[in-house]
Amino acid sequence: MPQTVAEDNASLVMVLDSSGSMAEDDGSDGTRIESARRAVGAVVDALPGGHPTGLRVYGADREAGCTDTRLVRPVEPLDRAAVERVVAEVEPRGDAPIGPAPRRAAEDLPGASGGSPDRRTIPLVSDGEDTCGTPDPCEVAAELGGQGRSSGSAGSSGTPRSDAIGFQVDGKAREQLECIARAGHGSYYDAPDVGALARRLQRVPRLSADGYRMEGERITGGRTADDLAVTAVPRPGCRSPPWTASGSPSSRTRGTGRGAAAPGGTSAGTPEPCRSPPPSAGSPRPAETGPATGRAAIR
Repeated sequence: MPQTVAEDNASLVMVLDSSGSMAEDDGSDGTRIESARRAVGAVVDALPGGHPTGLRVYGADREAGCTDTRLVRPVEPLDRAAVERVVAEVEPRGDAPIGPAPRRAAEDLPGASGGSPDRRTIPLVSDGEDTCGTPDPCEVAAELGGQGRSSGSAGSSGTPRSDAIGFQVDGKAREQLECIARAGHGSYYDAPDVGALARRLQRVPRLSADGYRMEGERITGGRTADDLAVTAVPRPGCRSPPWTASGSPSSRTRGTGRGAAAPGGTSAGTPEPCRSPPPSAGSPRPAETGPATGRAAIR
């Protein structure tokens, strides 16, 4: 089947529990599958137009079977009406083969291209634990989280994210879903009622649709204490050190847990300077503040 290559590696395929337990009452005069249909509709309404989106179900086609999973909507530019139409036709019926479904969902996603962070997402919605046992769902999530697609599939780079939403679950079912999310580098969301299900499911695709950017300054460690630098942080009530014409500090500072503050001369109406007690035997020399950066080197 032709696959849509997602712009900036952003795409998702929802995995929906359609096992027999989804026919049970959801506590709001409806069934769990009816609540799940409404939640999926809320998700597609919130996604941007054209966002590559697919839907896979499990437990919907046979009363018993541990390979019962089907892609009901391929990953294509979002067609809201089409997604809502296919999810309305899903009826809960059989077992809950949670293990095979995410593995197949990873194969449904388009391959990730280089140059952009992998924002492919597999949100799993379930109201219970796996009823088949093989393959273990947590092991499958770890496989996908560590290798992207399973071996033997079409070539792909990157790693899809696996999230899990537990709809009215507790005990072992919740533990299993938490393990899936943790192993798949995703998040677990608890949905104890119908309203929470829609909110949680809407939140999950945001990383795929909205994207993210990581920012920060790379730092490196040192082999000795002489290589370590800590930022000077004055204690409350201590003044910054006066600087000489040459740009060097006029006096030494006393190191604190996070850094060091330098003393200066006192005058009426100014805070008490931070005084440095004489070092005791065997103690390190006090830190000195650098002239240009305001950082203190521990010696």
